[in-house]
Amino acid sequence: MLPYEAYQPNYDFWVASGSPGDGFETTNRIAVGLEEVMALDKNISLIINGNLCDFSNGMSSLEAAALSLAGKPQMTDKCHGNIKELNKSISPASSTHYDINTNAPGTSMKGHRFAGPDPIPGVIPPLPGGKHIAQYENDSFVFGPGHAESVIMADTDTGVAINYTQFGGLATNYEDPAKDTRANQMIGYFRGYSEDQNMIFTATDMVDPSGVSGYGAKIYNAAKVSGVVDLNGATHVAGTLKPIELLLLDGGTSTSLAYKNPSGNLMSAVSQSKNNGFPYYINTFLRFTSSKPRP
Repeated sequence: MLPYEAYQPNYDFWVASGSPGDGFETTNRIAVGLEEVMALDKNISLIINGNLCDFSNGMSSLEAAALSLAGKPQMTDKCHGNIKELNKSISPASSTHYDINTNAPGTSMKGHRFAGPDPIPGVIPPLPGGKHIAQYENDSFVFGPGHAESVIMADTDTGVAINYTQFGGLATNYEDPAKDTRANQMIGYFRGYSEDQNMIFTATDMVDPSGVSGYGAKIYNAAKVSGVVDLNGATHVAGTLKPIELLLLDGGTSTSLAYKNPSGNLMSAVSQSKNNGFPYYINTFLRFTSSKPRP
């Protein structure tokens, strides 16, 4: 398990997608994999992988792996959950289709519950849906259930909506057994005694040499002890850990982490196989800048 890397929230936070026009297209070539994403801007303090990615044409992981082995690695063009960069509309890579049995409109890609509202409508007992992060131009952060559109913030003086960036499709299933033998990526929000003490942090949980991970609950408990608060409005299933402002991104072979070391150099620390095109490349990352990372 790697240590927490914490960043002050009053600096730029944004998301970028590998889809054309969403921030990762440079010199007519889309950046693929962590190394190329790092090369886009060496002033970035931290890069981690994003939400669950998928193919609009319905391509399976096995089909993508076969193409990768044939020297033709593919990159996903969709993600489960909304992503929106500052001063832009919601990315066409986004999907909020949550029905796992039907295709998202205009695609051959099945839905995912983490792309949906929270809870998922019409399901009894309640089934948790997706979670999101939003940051507004006034530097306020919001962690919440469902989609960021439900928490659009207006200026208290003018009533005009404040521009924001959002990242959806996240989860709070900390105890999912499927996560116990794979890497996991998390992002959280610590609220200090004053605004200048608030921090966004990430935690990257790697599989140890024995092949066991399972740190999700341990990181959750450490976050709770540190003062991370409950996630307001999130669906809580009885008998499970109550959702807090600690959200799970994609993990496993998508897990990525690059950070600026004390010398000021951006270095790759974790780069799982989907950063190398197997079985495919992922198309969403989160990038952060900070005045000074906490050691």
